[in-house]
Amino acid sequence: MSKAPSTPSFDMTGASLAIECMEEQKERLRALLSVLNDMGEVQEMTPNATTLLALAQHIAEDHKHWYSLKEALGLRVRAEGAQ
Repeated sequence: MSKAPSTPSFDMTGASLAIECMEEQKERLRALLSVLNDMGEVQEMTPNATTLLALAQHIAEDHKHWYSLKEALGLRVRAEGAQ
């Protein structure tokens, strides 16, 4: 009889650290979005700046998935994650 596959071990500390890194990246991304949005209000944006803004907005949307993961792991979800 073959041995049943064991459940992989889970490293909550590692998951918490990864999510903390995501939180820092999110704050940097918000700063970038703020600067790019301000640039667009002051002057006409170049195609490169427009592409950079679209990419930053797309990355910001991806962060919503991290909040679902954080909640599933039972880690504290900040109020802004509900946005």
